[in-house]
Amino acid sequence: GLMIRYLGVGLGLAFGCGICSAAGTLIPKLIRSEFGSLFESTAGIISFVGVLISLTGIVLIGIAGMSKEKELSDEEKKKGVAEFNFKKGVIAALFSGLMSSAMGLGLVGGSKIQELALTTMPATSMTWAGMPVLVVVLLGGLTVNVLWCLYLNIKNKTIKDYVKGGTPLIANLIFAGIAGAIWCSQFICFKTGEPAMGPTAYVGWALLMACQILFGSIIGILLGEWKGTSRKTKIILTAGLFLLVLTSVLSGYAGSLA
Repeated sequence: GLMIRYLGVGLGLAFGCGICSAAGTLIPKLIRSEFGSLFESTAGIISFVGVLISLTGIVLIGIAGMSKEKELSDEEKKKGVAEFNFKKGVIAALFSGLMSSAMGLGLVGGSKIQELALTTMPATSMTWAGMPVLVVVLLGGLTVNVLWCLYLNIKNKTIKDYVKGGTPLIANLIFAGIAGAIWCSQFICFKTGEPAMGPTAYVGWALLMACQILFGSIIGILLGEWKGTSRKTKIILTAGLFLLVLTSVLSGYAGSLA
């Protein structure tokens, strides 16, 4: 939330999800001493190249963001992002990206739960076996967010706002529920698609983060966050987005070879 507040949708997601992508994709392989196995098959090599291209695209989008920081005046930046602050945003994105990658580690580390879902009667199909893992991992995120929100409510003395007269409480709950359902659906698709990727499934996390950055950048463009930047900056941004699309193509091809 803070990284988007200070950097905007496009640039904030590029930094945060980029760090999350790199850490969440490669750290599990390093922990399990499986990094070398990536180069034992054509599919593994192509998928690894896809991860590198994804990271390159993310770096290019970051460079475009730094170029934007230099080119626009404070007034112009705040037309697209009201509280634009590059330094605060990068710090928030760095912390958020590293912490969020723990979710990727949790999904990998929950393999034992997934195995139990496959073998405990009534047995779950391979497609849906990852759902119990999601329940456990998402409960961790729920706990952190609830505690943080309560802390802010107490600090800002805003708990009473939940029952304050005139507040569109029902509408707020409905839209919050819709946002939560859409957000969770990405992980449901991620875990149901994972079995079909075979040994290249580890790139799924990088692909998920790349898609977030891609669509986040497009939304940022539509919101006018890049308005007023130079042609050079826009070319760098476009190149970064192109590489993220290429990553998706390579990941799909690697999956077909597995």
